[in-house]
Amino acid sequence: MGKRKGDGKKPRFWIKDQPRIYSRFSLPEIDMIMEDRLSRDVICGGNRKIRSNFTTVEDDNIAVEDLISKLPEEILCHIISFLTMREAVTTSVLSRRWRYLWRTTLNLDFDVNNMTGNGDTKFSQQDNGGFVTWINQILALHCSERIESLRLQRWLGAEYSRDIDQWIQFAVDKKVQKLDINLSKENSSSWDGETYVFPNWVLTRERGMGSTLKHLTLSGCNLILPRKFSIFSSLTSLTLKDTLVVEGNVLNILSNCLCLQWLSMTACFCSKRLKFSGGRSSLKLKHLNIQACYYLKEIDICDAVNLVSFEYSGFMLRRILCKSSAAVARLCFCTVWNPLAGVKYALSSLTSDFPQLETLLLTLPRIKEDMIPDSIPTFTKLKHLVLMFIGAHPEGFLELTSSLIKASPLLYKLELHLPIPLKENKIVQEKIPSELEVCRRHKQLREVEMYNFHGDQKEVELFVYLLNSANIERIKIGRDIRFYRGDGEWLNAGFLSKIKRKQARKLLRGKVPSATRLIIT
Repeated sequence: MGKRKGDGKKPRFWIKDQPRIYSRFSLPEIDMIMEDRLSRDVICGGNRKIRSNFTTVEDDNIAVEDLISKLPEEILCHIISFLTMREAVTTSVLSRRWRYLWRTTLNLDFDVNNMTGNGDTKFSQQDNGGFVTWINQILALHCSERIESLRLQRWLGAEYSRDIDQWIQFAVDKKVQKLDINLSKENSSSWDGETYVFPNWVLTRERGMGSTLKHLTLSGCNLILPRKFSIFSSLTSLTLKDTLVVEGNVLNILSNCLCLQWLSMTACFCSKRLKFSGGRSSLKLKHLNIQACYYLKEIDICDAVNLVSFEYSGFMLRRILCKSSAAVARLCFCTVWNPLAGVKYALSSLTSDFPQLETLLLTLPRIKEDMIPDSIPTFTKLKHLVLMFIGAHPEGFLELTSSLIKASPLLYKLELHLPIPLKENKIVQEKIPSELEVCRRHKQLREVEMYNFHGDQKEVELFVYLLNSANIERIKIGRDIRFYRGDGEWLNAGFLSKIKRKQARKLLRGKVPSATRLIIT
């Protein structure tokens, strides 16, 4: 017997470079910043899987007219700006009209996959010299007076620091607005050797260029700003990954970048205490993300009256101090490495530290039923709750979900990322535990989404409980598994569940009221 179609292919789950999904923050001021950062897929990271197909029709009886080439040059250049570097250069062979248009592209994306195509090994990790030479050649041919973005993604040693300096200077001279420099090593920290230092000297006031930069992303680099450095006058967002961050440097950044509204730090080497303060002036900061930062013990947020979104992922801190009248409406809280301490804090002090919460993303570990307090403080303004369960089925995840719903009287939307079920819990039973049947009906809950659905007994119990506890208008069942990566980015890791869509519908449809819309993906 021959192989069936699809045999021999790698399973989609855990494949590198899975599709990323960007969800809105439901905060207009934050959504605008995120959309500007991610426009045209230049600064989002990851590999775009876009293909351009140029088809030639050959028929003696059909006259084929090239209408696209008759478009104004400005429109053609705009079209080219959406292509990868490799595709943009390829357009030069289309016709004489297209020959030099790629040289005016506004978005320069220097990623090996985007330049040579996925699977092309022309520039291996050992051939950094060839990669650098190609970039120098492309920049030498570029003839536009300005560019919107420049992205570099490849680990380059200290011997190429001067080349990187020149590329950044080129971008600054072209009045770049988005700059993404990723020099992180793929499987190790960038701090096991000499680290590239971002060249502040290219942004001196004498050049008069620094004010155009709006979005800066640095990975595997070192950013050290002098105390009086006001060139980042228009910088709106700053994203740091795998970078050395000390308290004094953070204060310099915040005091010098007066328009900064977005600050994200991931896998950074920090001092034990980080203080976020604008000095004499109040911060304009609206979104703050601190994720997996080493050695950090305390966070002190001062003068951040505009802060509406805060994300923390890492070890449970000794102290989170949020002074002033910061009205944080969106919070993501994840303590993976010492989760029980994080859950204890989330179920006791979270409501008092962040009383204005409307959206909460909470990561929950395997916990036992006796760890859940009899009463949870009320989330008086919470409207959107996202619960992300880690590991195999926790013993008390049904009870914990129920308790959080009861503690959120204004909750409108509930999103559950279910844990991986244990093998012995495969059989679905129709009987629902009596302790979940008795529940005062929730007045506001209308939308429910459940991901990583396997058809497990506890999942069906929770499904029925939610339908019985509120007037649900829409319930979505997703068989795909998703992981939150921070800053509004979700990683779609594919389908770990073996249940088919028809099986899921057959299992659930008899339990859904006629007024409720059931969606299964």
